[in-house]
Amino acid sequence: MDKILLKEKSTRVELIISGIGAVACLIFTMALWFSLARYQPIWLLPGAYFLELMITAIVCFLSFIYFFQWAPHLSWIYSGILIVFSMLAGFSVGFLYIPVFLIFMGLSIFSDLKHKKPVMSHFVIFLIAGIIQLGLMLAVVQIYKVFIYH
Repeated sequence: MDKILLKEKSTRVELIISGIGAVACLIFTMALWFSLARYQPIWLLPGAYFLELMITAIVCFLSFIYFFQWAPHLSWIYSGILIVFSMLAGFSVGFLYIPVFLIFMGLSIFSDLKHKKPVMSHFVIFLIAGIIQLGLMLAVVQIYKVFIYH
């Protein structure tokens, strides 16, 4: 268990920032969920994406609470997920997640600097997570179209 814990515990700043980001994501998502549910069916889309965003925000926050060594990596991954979601859903609700993206991206950079980790190599994690999220979103939309329209 000691191998997965950070040598240095998460700082209060990291805990506060990750908590604010998680709460902001939960509030935005729940508000959107309740407002959209009145006008359109939520399942499968956008409900699956909303669940992904909420669960990932909570996991990221919990990783900083429990001082896991991969907490900064999760923050980078979540930032990649958020930016792709924000861009692809930009014509509807995506722009609302830009503040959450900025919070977690700032947390990622701050955490790397604080723990003397390589920011630029972790930026690659951000890019890979974004590319994977892009592929998943496009695949799910295509599959969804096939089942709905055929």
